[in-house]
Amino acid sequence: MLPRKPAGQLARRDSPRNFGLAAMVDGFVGVVYDLSVDVMGEDDARRFLPLTGTLAMFVFVCNIQGLIPGLLPPTFTLKTNLVFALIAFLTYNVVGVMRNGFGYFARFLGPKIGGFPWLFPLLLPVELVHHLGRPVSLSLRLTGNIVADHKVIGLVALMAPLFVPVPFLLLGTVVAIVQTLVFTLLTIIFIGLAAEPEEH
Repeated sequence: MLPRKPAGQLARRDSPRNFGLAAMVDGFVGVVYDLSVDVMGEDDARRFLPLTGTLAMFVFVCNIQGLIPGLLPPTFTLKTNLVFALIAFLTYNVVGVMRNGFGYFARFLGPKIGGFPWLFPLLLPVELVHHLGRPVSLSLRLTGNIVADHKVIGLVALMAPLFVPVPFLLLGTVVAIVQTLVFTLLTIIFIGLAAEPEEH
């Protein structure tokens, strides 16, 4: 009997592969899948991979575009990032309702004491602000980091346009990767939390 491959491997890793665009995309989406498996399990990771993988790829391509001289990354503007964040926000709330019915919103009322959420007058406003703040936080974090990185690279390129900007371009690549990872991982966590069954 052949040994079973780990769940995080969507393709055969032992087969010969070319270092082309398809291999890069496959590796990128594989990383997103592995992150999803760790957070929400294999079944949900496969179910939501079209969303999380596409979102991660799109955010990364937008971020990395800012390293091309003369181009602004789409994630330079708040409205673009807010759309990404609203997609994540709507997705995890819809998933929560689909998995738990309207009992999903009972989480906003706080813990039950004696079968009734007595603390809901205090906790409901806090939970609403917390959830409504998630898309704002996601979009502002991504915008702030990409804007700062782009400004620094642009300033250094103006001051010393030959070899000095190279380390900053490498740093910009790291920033693009990290911000994509943060945005994607938070989206996966939000979906995973919403998909958890309601405790009774």
